Amino acid sequence: MRTPSRCLFAGVLLVGMANVHAGDPDGGLLDATFAGLPLNQPIGTGGAAAGQPTAVSALVNAIVRDAPMASRHLEITWDGAPSTASGVRFSLAGGVEVERNLLSITLDFHAHVASRYYVQIRESTSAARSFGGIYLMEEGILSLFDAAGSPIVTFDFPFGQSRTLRWDYDLDARTYDFSIDGARLVQGRAHGVPDDGRGIGSILVGLDWNTPANTALSVDNVRVFAGTDALFAHGFDPP
Repeated sequence: MRTPSRCLFAGVLLVGMANVHAGDPDGGLLDATFAGLPLNQPIGTGGAAAGQPTAVSALVNAIVRDAPMASRHLEITWDGAPSTASGVRFSLAGGVEVERNLLSITLDFHAHVASRYYVQIRESTSAARSFGGIYLMEEGILSLFDAAGSPIVTFDFPFGQSRTLRWDYDLDARTYDFSIDGARLVQGRAHGVPDDGRGIGSILVGLDWNTPANTALSVDNVRVFAGTDALFAHGFDPP
């Protein structure tokens, strides 16, 4: 079995395979905007280098659309009878995991109808460690969770509207902040994952188990930036 290698990138300890080329020089590890991808076609799984997921569940359709969000985006719907929670996984460039320093994760999130949806922040290829995430329930309540507890806090969240979700991690302190549309709602929360050599490596988004057949989620601008200065790049200044 190959042992994960470690390297430094933009001042961040990355855990991944050898010969990592992790994003752009200012700390970008993922920038999935879908702008140049074919419209009304299933998304590929070329990973961060292609601005695409690394995996799409066989239980869902993941198709590039230009509505209802303002720009080209990814729409996730059931393909057949709904069953177990299913969606897509976005991994970081080079398959790395970020274990130290700062990390910023943002995405635009649009739940079409009243149903149940999720975002999960995990390691690169598995889902044993919960660095954070949200569940959106059919009552329009968004619950924030992590390895230390669930639900932590709840917020009213509208269906049929786009909202920007953001997590800012201090992985040395093992804490994070959470914001919606630039309003910081949680600050300095311990995520509860032990310091065991694994780091943040992927974002999973999708539809919760046994939801109605018309359940649909759109996401856009799925972005991850790492490093001491990268949190303040690309218009991601803290609120």
